[in-house]
Amino acid sequence: MNKFSLIAIWIYTVIATILEALSFYYLRQFGYLLANSVIMALGLSQVFVIAAYYMHLKYESKALVIVALSPIMVVAALITGILFSIPHH
Repeated sequence: MNKFSLIAIWIYTVIATILEALSFYYLRQFGYLLANSVIMALGLSQVFVIAAYYMHLKYESKALVIVALSPIMVVAALITGILFSIPHH
């Protein structure tokens, strides 16, 4: 593993986490659905980056990558459905 890559992933994770916190506080005025969607998108991007690097998915075939990452997309769809079903005031 490249030391630069580890630091870059850590910096991306920290910046995405800060953006998640800021989006909760500043996007609430536009509605919780927007804030929750942004937080979920940032969280999923963190999952994809970490999974791709630490599971060495860039060296695998496309079919294996799809099999490895498809449960994440299913969970994202389920969370999106839950967000739309909860009434927000």
